[in-house]
Amino acid sequence: MRARDVMSSPVLVAKVSWRVEDAAAALARHGFTAMPVVDDDDRLVGIVSEADVVLDPMTSRPGPTSSTVAGVMSTDVLSVTAHTDLAVVTHRMLTAGVRVVPVLDHGRVAGILTRRDLLRKQHRLG
Repeated sequence: MRARDVMSSPVLVAKVSWRVEDAAAALARHGFTAMPVVDDDDRLVGIVSEADVVLDPMTSRPGPTSSTVAGVMSTDVLSVTAHTDLAVVTHRMLTAGVRVVPVLDHGRVAGILTRRDLLRKQHRLG
């Protein structure tokens, strides 16, 4: 089984130029905990999560003081290709402690895998 067999697609992605408020609204509206961030060429450059955009109740601003996604996203992103074996994906996610992994096809985001996706797949097989 490969990443492409379990990934969710199409994927909601944020652009680096998005305002933090827009990314937060998109995450909340769709019920996601994180989403990939792409540049103007649709290449993966980061990931933005709820923790990156949640408002600080004391200042009503995101933890980091940037107004754009580029300033709050994580750039060290674990990603896999659509052809990566699902056992390898699972191992990498658990080892890295990440909940979401973008799935790339020729450098572009083709899908996304979450721990929930893996759990659902394992439950159906078990």
